[in-house]
Order: sequence, then structure tokens, then C-alpha cells
Amino acid sequence: MKDPEKMTTAHPILAAGAGAAPHLPSTASSSSGSESGGGDEEWDDWADQGDATGDGEGDDDAAASLFDPAHRLPSVPAALAHDASAHAFDLIALRRALRLGDHGTFQLINWVRTEVGAGRDPRPAVRAAAAAAAGGGGGRAASSAVPWADARFLVPHLADDALLCYDYDEEDDEGGGEAQRPASAAAHGGDSGHELSAARAEAAALRAALVTLAAVSLPPDAAAALPPAVLAALEEAGWEGGDAAGGGTPSAAAPPPPAKPQPPSATATALPAAHPGAANVAAVDRGYFGGYAGLGIHRTMLGDAARTATYRAALEENPGTVKGKVVLDVGCGTGVLSLFAARGGAAAVVGVEGAAPMAALARAIVAANGLSADEPAPGAPPGAAPPGPVSIIHARVEDLIAAGPLPLPNIAATAVHAAPPTPTTGHKVVDVIVSEWMGYALFFECMLDSVLAARDAWLKPGGVLLPDTAAVHIAGLSPSGSDLDFWGDVHGLDLSAAAEAVRAGRRAGGAVLEVGPHHVVTSPATVLSLDLLTATPGDAEFSTTFCVEAVAPPPPPAAGEGGAAAAKKPATTTVTVGSVALWFDVAFSRRACPDSPQVLCTGPASPQTHWHQAVLELDSPLTLSVGGGDGHSPTHLRGRLSMARGAEHRSVDISLECEACVGVDGPAAVGTKAVRLYTFAMSD
Repeated sequence: MKDPEKMTTAHPILAAGAGAAPHLPSTASSSSGSESGGGDEEWDDWADQGDATGDGEGDDDAAASLFDPAHRLPSVPAALAHDASAHAFDLIALRRALRLGDHGTFQLINWVRTEVGAGRDPRPAVRAAAAAAAGGGGGRAASSAVPWADARFLVPHLADDALLCYDYDEEDDEGGGEAQRPASAAAHGGDSGHELSAARAEAAALRAALVTLAAVSLPPDAAAALPPAVLAALEEAGWEGGDAAGGGTPSAAAPPPPAKPQPPSATATALPAAHPGAANVAAVDRGYFGGYAGLGIHRTMLGDAARTATYRAALEENPGTVKGKVVLDVGCGTGVLSLFAARGGAAAVVGVEGAAPMAALARAIVAANGLSADEPAPGAPPGAAPPGPVSIIHARVEDLIAAGPLPLPNIAATAVHAAPPTPTTGHKVVDVIVSEWMGYALFFECMLDSVLAARDAWLKPGGVLLPDTAAVHIAGLSPSGSDLDFWGDVHGLDLSAAAEAVRAGRRAGGAVLEVGPHHVVTSPATVLSLDLLTATPGDAEFSTTFCVEAVAPPPPPAAGEGGAAAAKKPATTTVTVGSVALWFDVAFSRRACPDSPQVLCTGPASPQTHWHQAVLELDSPLTLSVGGGDGHSPTHLRGRLSMARGAEHRSVDISLECEACVGVDGPAAVGTKAVRLYTFAMSD
């Protein structure tokens, strides 16, 4: 076999110096469509409008040289021609020689930019791959032989890289088609079953990518402004309209979003059992990620002192867990947890965020704090190395897993990928996974599935999950805990009919309310405990019994001032249970955080968090005796709580059975057992 390095000076693609005539991409628009050219013209007209802000006059088409990012050419063809003549790197000809599809071309571009940014010459490796492809192997370099065949090079190295938005298929068509293809490819026939299947698969992937891009970047009213051909292509690929966020700046007049995507007041219509949630998965996910694309929700979460301080302490006060490690932040939002991990001494941090506008903002926040692994610090000299360990990726975790190995910052990629994967480790390159995945009643939003998928795909044996345990608790509430007393007297008016309407809605969809300790009239009970290192997605569905005892609640805050009023109040002998509350705790246990264990509690007795408590209204209030009663009156509330995934994607069904009884193991219940189903679903 010939030595590729000895062939480089004779290779026509990469040896075209200043005196050679490299392939020059055409700048003419395509005319190979129908005679009217309607579809192509409409697409071109739409593209020619520039960016939506209207401030890109003439700059939208500018492209940076692969070998000198500071050198911007007026167009992609001009940049490609410059690189071919000045740097002996003809990307169009290489694309044909290596038979690269769009994904392969994007990987090659990002890899070249990465190598150049690191001060290395990428051309010898490309020459070797081109020589190998020309010498055999079916006209295509084996993916294992090329260094850019890695999923991390699908992530843009250069923000807004015009070379990644170019239609290279048009250049292939104008460059001569069959005459320009390698001889071995022509010999196999361009319309073979294998080639056709590969082309169809690639087209399907590109259509899916187009729909994903449209979902996160086009506002809801964009359809009316799209050219008919573009709209038809999007709808054919499955687009159902842009998400509410639209990738833009929220209107100043719009109300701030809730702390979490709110459940409605009634149960959503169930889908057919044969396809539970299948029809609305994409639409719900668009709404879900769109709900996290605005800053209002992140302001609420960051302002939750208990939440944010607990995560900060876990990441910054446990050097034995974080220092020198590779950390993955699932659902990174503004990137705050990633920054905490970097300040805690992590060697590399990868933040993954599904909302495109928020991922872009997180990159800017990380760079502003001088901790970016993707770009030099502001004001740094040209060619300076990125200053920090944090890299932000816009993707759904599940899509990133399907793409292959986790893309790591350059600061860690070399060390992590230096040793080949073993059957034991595979692509498991992460030491710590951190995520704030919890929803109302713990499981609403179903984000735990993504965390567990990341754990199974990337967490090293012996790795750490933060938090690493979780528990769900239940207790009975007085009628005032449902905040329905408000309606009884509104400026002297009886609006109790409104209270009944609210109560009826909550009996279907539950509620999320701020419950105080003075509303709690029974002891609490733990209905679920999870070890997140071993948990499975199926653990989010469970059914368990509980039994709680009536207790005298503490006085309300106003009555408790000074203790005098409470001291004179007669002892409580009975309490009324009008609803039950659910809440959760998560722990950063000594196993995961030996230096400084942490617990985040969201119950009524703890400082309130943005999760508050999930409240399930009973059909009829139940009266219980406190302190053992007379031996005949009910003293306990017992029942069964069940949770399951709802028919709608990311929703949770909660079934509650409860009855009053005498003692923990007393005789038959007093009264009638109540059974009700509550659905916490995403808002429309």
C-alpha cells in the first residue's frame, strides 16, 4: 500500500498552489428546476430577505476563511475559492473525493476550524483520507480513518458559521455530476439500492433537522409570511407551527411565565390507548422547551434561594466530587449550574439545553464570566485559547445520545478520547451529572427520563449523580390550605359560588399552591424513596399505601406572634381534612458529596420554593380526632396513592384513594372511601 504522506505533492486537490487553477464554486443561482422555477425562486427570495432584525445589510452572506477566521469574505463561494487558492484546500473537490454528505461536510468544517484554532495543520490528515478514498475502499474513506467522524464535530465551532448554512448540493450539480465523482463510485452506479437508501436516509435526517430548527426559531405567526414552497416543505416534514418562544425577545407587554409550566385546571382529553401521547409528543415538546426559552421562568428559579444555594453548595463545597472532573449539566438553562461546577474546579463542563434561545444566552453568560471553552475571553488577542472549561450544546439529550459520543470541550476531549473505549466504559466519559430536573410532585414534566438516559449513556462506573436520592411525601391539609376561604368574603360579598367552581376544577386537575405549616393537620408519610443511581424510568410509576395521624397544627403566623395568643387557645381536639398535599425532597448525600452533603426540601415546614406543593382536593372534608380520640371516632387518614404517566406527553396522572379510620390498624373505615383521579398536564 502506498504511503499517503508521500502522495501529497501529487494530489490534485490539495497541491493546487497559487499557480494552480483550483475548483471555483459558481455564484450563479440554480436554474435546474421546473421552467417556472417557482419553488427555488421563492426559497431564494425568502433567504435574500436577510435576518429578521433587518440590521444585516450586506453582511448576512459573509463567510470566514477556514484557515483565518478573522479574514471574512463577501460570500461562501468567495471564502471557498480563497481557501482553495491561498491555502491549497478545495472543500468542494474534497467533498466529492471523500463522497461526503452534508453531515460529513459539516463535521469536516468544524474539525478543520478546531485544528486551526489549536494551532495544528489539518491538511495532512485530509490528504491521507483523500488518498485512501482514491486508492480503494469503495470510493469513501472509512469513517474510522478520518478524525472528523465524531459527533462532537456536528456542533458548530464558530458561531453563525456561514459555511454550515451553504447548499453544497448545488455545487455538486454544477460541478459536472458524474464526471467529477471518483471512478470507483461511478463504477458502482449512482442509483444502486445502497446509494439510494443512504440518500433517502440522509434526506429524512435533514428534513427532521429542518423541522427541529423551525420549531425553535420561527414564531407562531411565521407561517403567513413563509413562501408557499417553504411552508409546504416544512408541513410535509411534520412541522406544526413555531413554538410560543419563537426564538426572539418576548413582548414587554406579555405576562411573565409561571415558575414551571403550569398544569391546567381540568384533565386534558385522553388520546386513544393504542397511541398514548404519540400524536402530541412533538407539539408538547415544542411548548415545553419554548416555555423555558423566556427569562421570566429562569428569573423565578434563580431567585429561589433554597434551590440555587443548595446546588451551589453541592458543586462548590465538594472538591472531592467535582475538582478535576468532567461534569455534565442536563437542562442547563442559563448555565448557572455549569458555572458553579467550573468554580468548583471541574476540568470540563458540558451544559446541554433544549431551548435554542436559552442555549445561546448560556454561551454568552459563560463567556462573560470568563469560563468558556468555546471561544476566547472578550478582548483576548487573536488566536488566544479559550479561558475556561464550560461548553454549551443546544440539543435534546436523547438526540445527542443517538448521535454517539458526548461532544467534549477541547480541554478534555484529547485526554478522554486518548484511550480507546472498552466494553466496560464505551462512551462513558462523564464523572458527574448534575441536573435540576424536578417538577411538581417530583415527576411532572418527566425530565427525569432524560437524566437517566444521560446516566446510562455517559456516566462512568462509580460516577456521581447530583442530586442522588429523592423522596415524595404526603400529608392532610385543613380546608384553608386550599386557599378557598378567600371567596367567602370579598369586601363584604359572598363569592362562595366561585370557590365551588375552583374546587370542581381542582378535583380534575389538582393545583399547585403555597401551603404553610399551620395548614397541615396530619403527620406526614413518605410514599416513595428513590436511589437515582439505580432508578429506572419505570420507577416514576408506582402505587403505595399510606396512613397518617391527625395532629394539632401550629397557629398561623399572625396568631403566633409573641406566643400569647397560642398559649390561651384551647387545645385542638378535632381537625378537618379538606385536601392532601404532595411534596418532595432531594438529597446530595454523603455518598455523592462527602465534603458537604446537602438536602433540598420543598415541604410546608421548609422555606417555600418555586415548586410550592401539589394539592389534591377531596370530594368531601373528613373530620379526625386528635390525640387518640374516644376509641370510636376516626383518628387517621389512610389510603393509596398511585402515579403514572398521563395520556398526554409529559403529564402525570395521580390516583388517590382515602378514608378515615380509627387507629392505624383499626376496624373498618368510618364513612365512605373516596377515589379520584387527578391529571397534571402541560398548559395549552
